[in-house]
Amino acid sequence: MTIEDLPDFPLEGNPLFGRYPFIFSASDTPVIFSISAAPMPSDCEFSFFDPNDASCQEILFDPKTSVSELFAILRQWVPQVQQNIDIIGNEVMWKQL
Repeated sequence: MTIEDLPDFPLEGNPLFGRYPFIFSASDTPVIFSISAAPMPSDCEFSFFDPNDASCQEILFDPKTSVSELFAILRQWVPQVQQNIDIIGNEVMWKQL
């Protein structure tokens, strides 16, 4: 199966179309994020972002944490990030609304 074999994705009647316009090709404007470093707590004893750590969770759920910083966390791709990719992904989605 190739991408040409896939059925067309119906946009009409899709409840996500209005809520998440940036994930559909019919979006009016592209979404571009600048490069950023992963935010780290000041008292951090490890060299990567650990979503299981309480001080990292404060940063993760802080409304001031940018989408660029969340993508930087995802780029670290350590097991702790991999195990919490759904939580980080949800934060990216909510910051887009």
